[in-house]
Amino acid sequence: MGDIILESVRATILLFLLVYLIRAGMKRRELCRNGWEFIIAGFALLLFANVLDITDNFESLNRFVVIGDTAVQAFLEKMIGFLCGFLLLTIGLVRWIPTLTGVERIKSLNGELNNEIKNRKKMEQRLRDTNSVLEKQTEFANSMAEQAELANRAKSEFLANMSHEIRTPMNGIIGMTSLLQDTDLSDEQRDYTGIVHTCGEQLLKLINDILDFSKIEAEELDIEVIDFDLRVAVEETLDVLSYQAREKGLKFSCVIDPGTPLLLQGDPGRFRQVLVNLTNNAIKFTETGEVAISVSLDSETDSRATIRCSVSDTGIGIADDRMGKLFQSFSQLDASTTRKYGGSGLGLAISKRLSELMGGQVGVKSEYGVGSTFWFTVVLDKQSGDAQEPSEPIVTGQPLSEERKGSVRILLAEDSPTNQNAALHILQAKLGYKTDAVVNGLEVIESLTAQDYDLVLMDCQMPEMDGYEATRVIRDPNSGVRNHNIPIIAITANAMKGDREKCLAAGMDDYIAKPVDPQDLTDLNERNLTEELAGFAPSPSTSIS
Repeated sequence: MGDIILESVRATILLFLLVYLIRAGMKRRELCRNGWEFIIAGFALLLFANVLDITDNFESLNRFVVIGDTAVQAFLEKMIGFLCGFLLLTIGLVRWIPTLTGVERIKSLNGELNNEIKNRKKMEQRLRDTNSVLEKQTEFANSMAEQAELANRAKSEFLANMSHEIRTPMNGIIGMTSLLQDTDLSDEQRDYTGIVHTCGEQLLKLINDILDFSKIEAEELDIEVIDFDLRVAVEETLDVLSYQAREKGLKFSCVIDPGTPLLLQGDPGRFRQVLVNLTNNAIKFTETGEVAISVSLDSETDSRATIRCSVSDTGIGIADDRMGKLFQSFSQLDASTTRKYGGSGLGLAISKRLSELMGGQVGVKSEYGVGSTFWFTVVLDKQSGDAQEPSEPIVTGQPLSEERKGSVRILLAEDSPTNQNAALHILQAKLGYKTDAVVNGLEVIESLTAQDYDLVLMDCQMPEMDGYEATRVIRDPNSGVRNHNIPIIAITANAMKGDREKCLAAGMDDYIAKPVDPQDLTDLNERNLTEELAGFAPSPSTSIS
């Protein structure tokens, strides 16, 4: 009875396992993927197949014991169960053992992935930290740039204010000494006033050099492009410096090579400034002998010409080991030359930069104790063919005659008593113009409303109403002034970049910076006053062909 129950249980379990494995393989293959179900089924079959009984039966067979059909049937059942269990166990092990390696691999990959995630998080944190540092550095750089801009603006404003404040008294010093020299003086008094006048001009030159240098350093120095005659520009340089050469007993000459184009376009003022600097140095460092200027054509195209100017002297010369310091700012060759000859050390540095701004370069050849030759080049545009050979005469207005100057009335707007006094003496005593003086823009408007004037000399910085605002009121057709088109010349101590343009934009016709030279003022008046503008009857025009 017990054997029957045991066999029934075995058969039931075997059937259940077979059905389970078949269903798992057909419907849920993932359950058999790793082989552990096969291993369980195999162990169960081996257990219920009663391996020991099978072994006994094998031994009986080996002894050729005759057994009945029942024993053979039982043996076969047990053998089938044993073989199925062993097969299932083998399949499960085959499937499960590689899975162990896969699990370890997955665990290893998971570990690597976790490490990668940690590393990435660390890198992201470092990146955030770096971005934070960069943002702070960017903010700091922007702050420093703003501070630098503010400092540069403050420096420009300071230079503009200092230029104005220095030029205002310098105008009085040079103007009054110039007037004093025209009076009846003793020889001793004339020498004294001459020294004062010369010192004032030297101080003015130093101020101009410093301002030019500051403009160059700030890249705010503009180069004009206007028509000019090269021969005239060179001759003006000779006029400025020939007196110094004669005073030292030097031979002073200038040669312009044939074939050099004369009608050019560029900045004649800056060209003269470089030529004057080099020539002035040559005269200053030459005690005996000569100073010679040579102007020639270096190269040219159809539209441009490269002009080469050389200044040779028989002065002290320059040692080879000192050449490197020549064009450096605020540098002198040695202390002894500084004490003997003076100078700020800016002239050559400014000349070099100006030449480069005009497309050229500078250089020097020198032999110590023999002399030096400084040279510079500039690239200038040629004037058009019509300008080179005018096909029609150029007609200009008739300048004022000397006898009619006394009928011209000029209004001077100047708030400085010293400068006003100097200008009045120049305009009235030296030039012969009738001149009224006022101290601010409101008085300018009142004067122009009350009576007619032929010309206004306008200071720009004045109390109550400055020269810019006064000019705008004068040009306004709705204002009460008699003549809205009256010529207005700015006479101002403002000599920084943009000051001239600011004056012209306000409606002024011309501009001159203080201190005012009497000859410059004369030229300005003649340029802006003609017979027609002064209200006289038209005279026959002068033709220049």
